[in-house]
Amino acid sequence: MAMAKKARAIIIDSEFCKGCHLCTHICPHDVLETSDEVDNRGFYLPVVKDLESCRVCHLCEMHCPDFAIAVVEEE
Repeated sequence: MAMAKKARAIIIDSEFCKGCHLCTHICPHDVLETSDEVDNRGFYLPVVKDLESCRVCHLCEMHCPDFAIAVVEEE
């Protein structure tokens, strides 16, 4: 039986992210949420809410128009 994939980290590049939140809406496991804090450009960026719930589907990466998010899988 195959082990379920797990994420070691989800990296959001604050220099590329423009706060569109496609990643928070597309995630089927509710892993990401909108930050309460505004960044230096005036954007509310996504943050990881529940890394344990991530199933490494990469939907957030595939739908990010700015290539600002990366899911790092456990080995």
